[in-house]
Amino acid sequence: MLRRSVGAMLVLFVLGTFVLADTVRGVITKTDLKDGVGTITVNVRKDRKDKEGTDKTFKITSKTKFYRGGGKDKEAKQIKDYDGDKLAAAVTKAAKAEKGPKGIRASLDVDGEDVTKITIAGGGRGKKTKGKEKKTDE
Repeated sequence: MLRRSVGAMLVLFVLGTFVLADTVRGVITKTDLKDGVGTITVNVRKDRKDKEGTDKTFKITSKTKFYRGGGKDKEAKQIKDYDGDKLAAAVTKAAKAEKGPKGIRASLDVDGEDVTKITIAGGGRGKKTKGKEKKTDE
């Protein structure tokens, strides 16, 4: 009897941790960070038809890790020297841009209100080859 109770409690504990952790995808539109710690606002859309989306606020802590998205079938890589202050500067720069989203596309792993991991989408557009001719071996 005791064995069944312990087993049931273990299963509930494991399932409960999956319920608390969540992944949120959206555009980071606003930051309120001081020394890399504070809050960020993420605009989350339910689907492509949802033009406005909803704004959600999350907390950035000193334990938050930052990653650069690897793309399709690639693993995301951790950015070692990135922190909340650099994120705030990037969001400000993206908000002023004429084209594209008014913020940074990101995926956040959230535990309650605290963000544990931020994966910044994209990694650049590759090398520019405008004006250069490709060399071919014939």
